[in-house]
Amino acid sequence: MDDNTTRDLKPRGYEFDAEENRRIARTAGLARTWGIISLVIGGLALLGMMAQFNLLNLIQAATAVAIGIVFLNVGKAFMKVVQTEGDDITHILDGVQELGTAFQIQIILTLASFIIGTAIGLMQVTSG
Repeated sequence: MDDNTTRDLKPRGYEFDAEENRRIARTAGLARTWGIISLVIGGLALLGMMAQFNLLNLIQAATAVAIGIVFLNVGKAFMKVVQTEGDDITHILDGVQELGTAFQIQIILTLASFIIGTAIGLMQVTSG
């Protein structure tokens, strides 16, 4: 089995009960909400740059949009657990994998944004 996918797993037939589905649906909803918030923040930042372009703001806006997209995917993956029957284990593992990817992307983009922003700031101070 490839470590990057759980789709190759055979259906395991396990179904979460109503309380477990409620918890999973809540987590899916929170991931979706964070995805929407991030997309809106990124979109508004991009619109704001129409008045005055700023490279750092572009990087931060693009980061917010990317994070929004991946967290929407996390929410979608977890909702499959609740909305389907017969393969909850595979779907929950897909959701966990999407969540891990979302964290990885958020970490990389946040660090890159910080490093680039710091470099831009230092260049502005030294050219001052």
